[in-house]
Amino acid sequence: MRIILTILFLTFFVNTEAQIINARPVYRGVAAAGGSYPDTVAKFNMSLTSNAVTGFTNLVGDPNVGIRSGTSGSVTLSSIATGDTYWQDNGSSAAGLVTEVTDNGHFPAASGSGYFFHQNLTYPSGGNLRLSGLVVGATYEIHVWSNRPQTTDNRLTKIACIDNGGTEDITNINSAPSTTSVTSTRSQITSGGTVYFFKNKVPNGSGEISFQVAAASGWTYGYANAIIVIRTA
Repeated sequence: MRIILTILFLTFFVNTEAQIINARPVYRGVAAAGGSYPDTVAKFNMSLTSNAVTGFTNLVGDPNVGIRSGTSGSVTLSSIATGDTYWQDNGSSAAGLVTEVTDNGHFPAASGSGYFFHQNLTYPSGGNLRLSGLVVGATYEIHVWSNRPQTTDNRLTKIACIDNGGTEDITNINSAPSTTSVTSTRSQITSGGTVYFFKNKVPNGSGEISFQVAAASGWTYGYANAIIVIRTA
C-alpha cells in the first residue's frame, strides 16, 4: 500500500511540474534541455533612462551616440559601436523607456519597459551587441527578449548570434506563437513580444558571443529589451 501511494504521489508531482513548465511557454527550451534549469550567469536589460530591475544589470542611454555597457557577475554586455550603421535612430534616439504591462512568463515585465533599437533591415557587420567575459570552451544558452512595449504595436525583429561556430540567424518570425519545445534555436512569440532562444553557443577564443539585431522583413525597427545568459556545460 505504501509503495502504491508513493508511486501515485511521484506521478502527480512529476505531472504537475511538467504542467507548470509548459504553462509558461518561454520555459519550454529549458524543459526540452532535460528538465533541470542550468546555471544563470548574467541578466541584462536595456533602456534610454535608468530602469532598475531586481537581478538585472541595466545598460542605460542612447547607443547611437555612446557605447553602452554593463557587467553582471563576470560577464559584460556592450553595444559595441555608435552611429547609424549599428544603431540607426528615429531622429532623436535609438532607445526608449515606456510602461510595460505584459509579463511574458520568463522575463519580468519591468525588464521589457526599456529597449535599444536599430531602425534598419540590414544586420550590422560583426554585431551590435556583444557578450564578453564568457568562459572559453564552455557552452551557453542565451535568451533575448525583443518587444515593443505597446500591446497594439508588436513590431518584429530578426536576430543573429555569432559564436565560435559561426553565425546562426533567425530572420523569419511568424505571427503565430510556437507551441512546441525548443530543441535548438527557435523563437517564441508571446503576448509580451518575442523571446529568441540560442542554444549550444560556444564563445570565441576571446570569450565573446555577439548578436546582430535588426528589423525583420516588412517591419521598420529591430528591438532588444533584455538578455539572460545561462551556462549549460
